[in-house]
This record gives sequence, structure tokens and C-alpha cells, in this order.
Amino acid sequence: MHDFPFLAAISGTQNLPPPFDETQAGERYAEWTARIQKHSDAAFATLNDNPTSNALLACLFGTTPFLTRLLLRHPEHYLQIAKDGPDKVMQQIATLLRNTPSPGIDADSLGKTLRELRAQAALTIAIADISGHWTLQQVTRALSDFAQQILQCAIDGLLLIAGAAGEIELTDPKNPSDHCGYVLLGMGKLGAGELNYSSDVDLIALYDPDRCAYSGKRSLRDFQIRFTQKLVKLLQDFTEDGYVFRTDLRLRPDPAATPVALPIEAAETYYESVGKGWERAAMIKARPIAGDIAVGQAFLQHIRPFIWRKSLDFAAIHDVNNMIGLIHSHHGHDAIRIAGHNVKLGIGGIREIEFLVQTHQLIAGGRERQLQTPGTLALLDVLERLGRLPAEARAGLAEAYIFLRTVEHRLQMLNDEQTHSLPEDADGLARIAAFMGMPEGDRFEATLRRHLDFVARQFRSLMATGLVQPSDEGDTRIPLGTEVPTAETLRDFHFAEPEQALEILARWRAYRYRAFQTRRAQALLDHLTPQILKALGATADPDGALRRVDNFLALLPAGIQVLSLFNANPWLLETLAEIMGTAPTLAETLARNPLLLDAMLSRDFMQEFPQKPALAADLARALEPAADLEEVLNLSRRWANDRKFQVGVQLLCGLIDGEDTGAALSDIADTLLTAMLPRVSTDFAQKHGTVPDGGMAVVAMGKLGGCELTFTSDLDLVFIYTGSEPSDGPKSLTAGHYFARLAQRYINALTALTEEGQLYEIDMRLRPSG
Repeated sequence: MHDFPFLAAISGTQNLPPPFDETQAGERYAEWTARIQKHSDAAFATLNDNPTSNALLACLFGTTPFLTRLLLRHPEHYLQIAKDGPDKVMQQIATLLRNTPSPGIDADSLGKTLRELRAQAALTIAIADISGHWTLQQVTRALSDFAQQILQCAIDGLLLIAGAAGEIELTDPKNPSDHCGYVLLGMGKLGAGELNYSSDVDLIALYDPDRCAYSGKRSLRDFQIRFTQKLVKLLQDFTEDGYVFRTDLRLRPDPAATPVALPIEAAETYYESVGKGWERAAMIKARPIAGDIAVGQAFLQHIRPFIWRKSLDFAAIHDVNNMIGLIHSHHGHDAIRIAGHNVKLGIGGIREIEFLVQTHQLIAGGRERQLQTPGTLALLDVLERLGRLPAEARAGLAEAYIFLRTVEHRLQMLNDEQTHSLPEDADGLARIAAFMGMPEGDRFEATLRRHLDFVARQFRSLMATGLVQPSDEGDTRIPLGTEVPTAETLRDFHFAEPEQALEILARWRAYRYRAFQTRRAQALLDHLTPQILKALGATADPDGALRRVDNFLALLPAGIQVLSLFNANPWLLETLAEIMGTAPTLAETLARNPLLLDAMLSRDFMQEFPQKPALAADLARALEPAADLEEVLNLSRRWANDRKFQVGVQLLCGLIDGEDTGAALSDIADTLLTAMLPRVSTDFAQKHGTVPDGGMAVVAMGKLGGCELTFTSDLDLVFIYTGSEPSDGPKSLTAGHYFARLAQRYINALTALTEEGQLYEIDMRLRPSG
């Protein structure tokens, strides 16, 4: 006879939800029974006779496809939970993670182990949550602790691999992270110890060059960037064993312009000089979670004056009011709608509760250390003790937070998706209601609405207060609900994904991008946003167009006055919208070179496209500054991209037709091929000389030969040479070998991927015997 203390502990709790689909539960249970019969552990037979176990399995099999897959794939994991309980299982997983990094480990085996343990932890934590064995705080703490252990294991494993490759010297191979100089800061819910069930992990990667014993061939900077990229790949690549965590590194300073790993000093300088209000809010939850913890602690201590301001200044008030406006912009004054409601971002949602408490941290956290408490529920208690929140408000917000976070977890447990929105259909809502232990759907909807209404009233009270103090600049409060679009407004503009669009617009209103740092740029952005949305809404793909505009704006360097151009030239904004909505390739070109907008204002940009002699002269001028072939490759690509962009815009605006486009693109290719051959030949001759009385010609075939190139065409080429004598250079080659090598060098020059992209793909199959 086998004992199952955990099942005994939950048997009398009355907390197990019923299965949503009893037929499906029965089918999966039959499959489960067939699988466990193959296991040698006799405890499975006893387990199958346990009524609490059967009720729990029925709930999982009849409700959540994701947890069903985990159970059927690893029945032994469920048996271990039933025997030892979730607390002990999570301790065992933590021990395995500590012991996994060992000499000789490779990335594949490390990734496989991490994925297997993630699957086991996902099942364990879900069962502890669904059964009511753990409180919400225990659940989110377990999720956060597990993520931290995973990240530490991954870093230690990759450090051992780097050490074995001779790239770094480890202070202590048994503790690879010790004094390694590399640290991960956990941000957001991970930093606060409140991770949700299928959350991304928000990270900032930093390193201290003085603590990194790097001995590789590249620069330390390159090593740290590649190390971080390997870490991300290890965690989020989807294999046959699943994935570990989706990772997000975009909370680092100026993510559009900085590498994925930053030196400590650069990050300190950034926050001390240009750190923004939303970054203060993000840093409140930051904590070192993996790697060289001492480096992270020293960094956070250094920027502490930025995070926790001692005095109440007008900038802090402006930051808070700005963020209130951003949250308000997600829903305006729309009524609460249960079907499809976003329990995180929607009216009365989790984000409003978090911001209600974080407001006090931003305004007074530097003066009242008690407010530096991490964790939403703990901070609600602190606010009541300090007299900043009435007892009734604290109790109502805490109850709502627990309920909404539980709904969020149930949504994510269905298919292991990072979703926060309730289903739109009645069946989907009924499934969630049953999973919440409220199979009578009316009770679930009434309870949810009660919590959403309460939170919304508290948030409206905060908005009415406004937190505004008088200043020399007048009212610092941002007018709410006037110029900020709502989801309904965006639907009217033909956006199919308004929630995603609102997230983009929230980034704009937070003025995160380098091009938005001046007051004039911010005022222009606020003024132009409605016009941008209207123009994008008129395109074939408003949602895709907005994403491309966002990418374009994010990549703009500081000082580029694009918004001023749009304000002075409305037609330019309309043309940009058309590009972003219908021509992704042109949009990418524009994002790489925003100065093309200036070029569009020139008189000849929309005039008849130049003939080949004029193109050749223009390319020669563009290549004049090149000191070597590498610079020629970059400059030629920039020139080609600019000219192709001009052709694309003229086609988009109806100035040329398809035949004209093919001719213009072919002229661009002819000009480049003609200019590149002598330059590649000269570079090649430095080592191999030339073939006496010899030469090589490039013959265009296919679409290029017929002057019918498209924007995605490759080039069909054939090479012909004359000459039979060996070359006369220091490393002489026979004529055949010489021209074969020269042709390959020429092809490489055309196809190589540089920082400016690639010129063309080359197809040689049309040559004789090709």
C-alpha cells in the first residue's frame, strides 16, 4: 500500500474544479490508464484507486490540453507529486538545476535538461495552484524562483562551455558565476517575484569589464553579446522537448541602439543622464537574479538616487500623470465587457492595481523606505499601515488582484500561451468558469464584474486626483481621454488588433525613442499621432503598417527631424503610410536609412528615372570615399538600396508602370555590375596579378538580360574569359583557375551580406553544363 500525503492534504479542501468536458476527460483518462500500465512502479495501481487523484486528473484531462500533454508524456512526474507533494518536488528540481552544470557539458544536453525540468515544474506548480494547496503568493513565488534557478543554471552551463573553449578563465569551475562579471537583472514580474504562469522573462544583461577574465580572440564586448544571444537561444528555441522561457531584453537602455549586453558604466551613465520616468518605474522592480550577483547589487546601489528620489519634484509628478494617461488610453470610458476582456490591460484589470500601488512608490518611495517593498499584495498592506490607503480599499484591491491573477493563470494553463484575454465565445467562457471552480457561469461573470468594477472605481479616483501640483510651467497633467485613441477608435480606423496597436502607442506616449527626447519632438508626436493613424488606417494592412512605422521611429537617431518633415509636408506622411502598409521591403530600406525621406523632398526624386550614363556617374561619386573593397561593398549597397527605393516609391505613386519598373531595376543592376568588376579585379590582382592579353566578360541572362527585373529577382549570369597564359602576380594561377577564382570573388562581392545588406542573389545555372 502506498501513501500519498499530498492527495490526503487536498482531499477535504473542496477546491478541485470539475472537468469542463467530461467526455474528453474520460477519453484521456483511458489513455492515461493504458500508459501507466507500462510503468513498473506498482504505486500507479494504488494511485488509480484514489478518488482525490481521479478528481484532479478529471479536471486536468477535461479542461486543459497543455497539462494533459504533460501528464500523458510524463506520468512519473504526476506520481512524484502525489507521493512527495509540490514543495518537495520543487526542491528536488532546484537541486537538479544546481547540479546540472558540470565540466564537459554541451549546449544541446543543457537545453534538453532545462526543457525537461521546465515541463516538470509547469505541471507541479499548476497542480499546487489548481488544488488550492498554494496561495497565489506561493504560486508566483515558485514560478519566479524556478525562473531564477533556470537562468542561473543556463549561465553556469554556458560559462563552463566558454571556459572549456579557452574564451574565459573561471575563478571557480564549481561555481562558474563567481566573479565572472556578467549579471542578469530580473525586471517586471520576475524582479518582483510575481511571475505569471506562461510569462516572458524580462531581463537586462550587464557586465563589469574589470571582473571578466576574458582570454578569447575577439573583443570582450563581442563575447558578452554572443554569450547573451546564446543564452536567449538556449531558453526560447522551440525543440521537440518544448521551450524554457520566452525572453525579452527590450527594457535595457535605448534598446533600438544598444547591444543586448551592456557594460555597467554605460548603463550607469545612461540612467544618470537621460533615464526616463517609465524606466524609473521599471527599475523599482529590478533585482539581480543570476550570474555575478555582486555586480548587479553594486549597479542598483549606484543608480539608487535615480530610482528613489528623495524630494517630490515636478518631473516625478509629470511622469506619474503621463503613465496614468497611458493606462487610460487603453480603454477610455468604454463599458466593461466580459467576453474578450483583457484581465491585465482592460478596465479594472491587473495593470490598474499595480499602477495604483506603484504610484506611491514613484512619488514617495525615496522618502518612505517602507514603500520600497516589492510585490503588489505586500505593498497594499504597507499602504494601509502608512495610512495611504483605507482598509476597505486595500481589502477590495487585494481580493481583486488575487482573483484576476488566478483567472490569468487559468487562461495561460489551457495552452501554455501568454494570453490575458477572456475567450470571445460562450464555450470558451464556460471552460474558464469551470476551471475557476464556478461551473455555473453566471456566478463567475458576476464575481469578475464585481472585481473589475471595484478596481475601475479606485483607478478613476486616482485619475480624478491627478497628483498635480502647481509649477512654473503651469499644469503638468496630461489631458486624458481627449487625443488618446481607444480600442474602439482604432477599430474605426480599421485596425484589426487594437490591443497591440495601443501597446505601440503607449510606447510613443512614453517618449521612449531617441527621436522623441526634445520637447518639440514630443509636441509634434502628440499632434501627428491622429494623422498617422488615419493615414495608416487607409492602407491595405493598418496593423502591419503601424508595426513598421514603430520600427522606423524606434531606429531613428537622436536629432533626425522626421516629425518636422511630416508636419511641414503632409503628403510625405501619406506616402510613408502607403509604403508601410503595402511595401514591407521599402519599409525596411527606409528604416535603415531615414535620410531617404529628405531625398523624397528633392525635385528630381519623383522625376523621370535617370538613364544608365547618369546612374554610372552617380554611383562613381558615391564610391569615391571608399578606401578599400570593403567600403566599396557597403557604399554600393547603400546606393543600390536608395535607387531601388526611388523606383519603388515611383511605382507606388503611379508615376511608372511595371515595364518601366523592370527597366529601371535592370539599369541599376547593369550599373552596379559594370562598376564592381574593375574594382574586384584590381583587388584580386594585388595577390595574383593579371593574365597577359586576357580578360573576363559578364553576360546577363534571364530577366536581367531582358530588362525585366523585379524587386526580388536574382541575377542569371554567365562568365566568359579569354587568355591562356598564367597570371603574373606573386601567387600565380593558371588562366582557368585565375578566372574561376576571380568570378567567385566577384560573385561574393555581389552576394555578401554586409551591414548595408546584400546586393543580389546570383544564379549560374544557365551556363553551359550548369
